[in-house]
Amino acid sequence: MRHTEPCRQIVICGHPISFAARLATLLHDAAETPVTANLHASAMAITVTPESTAITCEPSDVRAAKLILQDPVRAAQSCFVLVMRDPRDMLIERDAEGVFTQGFDHLLHVAGNGIRTLSEPGLLFTQAIMESVHKRAPRAIMLRQEDMETRPDLAQRALSAVSGLAFRRPFAELIAANSDRGNLPGRMGDEVPALDPDEAERLVRQFRLAPELFAILERWGYTRAGQRRWFDALAARAPGGCDDSPGTIVGFYTAGDRYEIEARRLEASVQALGLPLRLERVEPTPDWLGAVRRKPAILRDLRERLRGPLLYVDVDAVVHRDPWPYLRGYRADVAVSGHRDAAIISGTILINDTPGALAMIDAWIAAQDADPAAWDQHALQTVVLDRSEGGAAFRVDYLPPEMCRVFDRRYNPPIEAVIEHLQASREQSAGSEDANTLDRLARRRTRIAEIEATRADTAVRSFADLPAEQRRLATLELAAARATDTTRWADPRNLKANWSPRARLVGQLLRSGDTVLDIGCGNMDLAAEIPPEARYIPADVVPRDDRTLLCDLNAGRLPDCAADVVTMLGVLEYCHDPIAVLAAIAQRWRRLVLTYNPTDLDVGRDRRIHGWFNDLTSADLVDCACAQGYQLEAIVPHGARERIYAFGMATA
Repeated sequence: MRHTEPCRQIVICGHPISFAARLATLLHDAAETPVTANLHASAMAITVTPESTAITCEPSDVRAAKLILQDPVRAAQSCFVLVMRDPRDMLIERDAEGVFTQGFDHLLHVAGNGIRTLSEPGLLFTQAIMESVHKRAPRAIMLRQEDMETRPDLAQRALSAVSGLAFRRPFAELIAANSDRGNLPGRMGDEVPALDPDEAERLVRQFRLAPELFAILERWGYTRAGQRRWFDALAARAPGGCDDSPGTIVGFYTAGDRYEIEARRLEASVQALGLPLRLERVEPTPDWLGAVRRKPAILRDLRERLRGPLLYVDVDAVVHRDPWPYLRGYRADVAVSGHRDAAIISGTILINDTPGALAMIDAWIAAQDADPAAWDQHALQTVVLDRSEGGAAFRVDYLPPEMCRVFDRRYNPPIEAVIEHLQASREQSAGSEDANTLDRLARRRTRIAEIEATRADTAVRSFADLPAEQRRLATLELAAARATDTTRWADPRNLKANWSPRARLVGQLLRSGDTVLDIGCGNMDLAAEIPPEARYIPADVVPRDDRTLLCDLNAGRLPDCAADVVTMLGVLEYCHDPIAVLAAIAQRWRRLVLTYNPTDLDVGRDRRIHGWFNDLTSADLVDCACAQGYQLEAIVPHGARERIYAFGMATA
């Protein structure tokens, strides 16, 4: 649709960062309509005036789009330019230090104090929001960087039509005059890209960890539907991208105190995953500071004695799933984590088997010796921040927050811990009279109880404990009858405590004041995670308490009640006709948040032994929901095989 009236605000957002800034400058230099370029301001920070059109180019503004769209007047005055580049190019972009800046899960963030963290939303999350904004905004255009480089006249006409801007100079002229054009497009496509070994391995690993990336390539026209020749060739050329072999998880604890108890919990979590572990037992020191300052010396000794990559983890942590398929993608000497805009933290550190890793630890020890009052963490931050001065003999990369999650810290977007830190130091405050301090301690103890309950739950015989062939036959019988396994779900032994983390993530996708209909409520883990002022309505195939509404999706029986949002956690896999279920829900409720184990993340498993009746890919599920009128708002990873999907109906 062509708009004759100029918009009052152009919001350039999406990815990549460099293209957004170049496009803002290009619009400013070409426009005949009065415009003001705000290259360092967010869309929400500027004042919209009738005198000129304001342009912003913060890529993260895609997340603020909902706030603009909630104001009908401002939404009508705004134009969203959602920019994109071939995801494969973005996934191998490096900064000046050689660090890959963009991943399927996170984007590198540099704070004003120089702290670097892998904490911005990555490709999958940003892409889902971009597509939602494109469908909902009155004025919006999706623009590929490659099209601007190769077909600038066509891009200029499209931008003029959607924004209402008049231009006095052609884009092609301005682009030709700009000597800094960046990387030229067209390097990828369906053919095999020419990449160095590290880039090739990274692409293979990223697409293995997040096969949804293949669907993004197809939707944006970077490859033909089903064409993965480029990936197969890369995987053959870069077998390291398929190497998930584990290194050794290492740690240390002081004998005879509470940290020995913490170490046993960590040990149990690692052993349950079948991963190599080396915990060093050391003698106590007079004080806590003396204990933690031993960390770099202990790690240097372990690095010299053990071969292969090491993953240091504080012993007051637990490991929920195998980190090595992700960590094997790091080629730097060490990788550290940090709290966004705050500090580098030392609870989880990847230490590769390289001379540079030893050099980094030596620098860490020297920085600590130079300041007798410094914690190990303070000295580590000094080394990481100072490494660029004088040509450091080591390379540092950055771990995502999933690898070093503090159990009760909130993250945006929400994450699921691979390694969860339980903050044993809070036990020192047991005698405090401060309410906030005691509340933090109570949260720690509650979380430990949940983890211990999960471990105990695995010892109870349930459906999962039956022989695999027995489970498979039971599933096939139910499929033939198109029936629900009511007997299984009536037995509380089949409601696992380890399902609660996904409820925590889903809770962060809900809104204050929502009426939440939780279909397949089970243990009602979600009830404790909904936002303030929200109302919770449980529904299930069997009664869980006197509030429970009875329903059976396989029989076409849905709850009869009003709700702002429907949630289905671990439910759709057990539906014989998931498309019919999504259609029935779409007729009654405008928002839907569900979890699902798509087949493209579930390669090699027999889904029938889990009792699952259907086999949708991630793209299949999204397409099915969108065919019923929903629009995808977010996809959040939960574990290596499960995804959380948030959908909403377009506003009228």
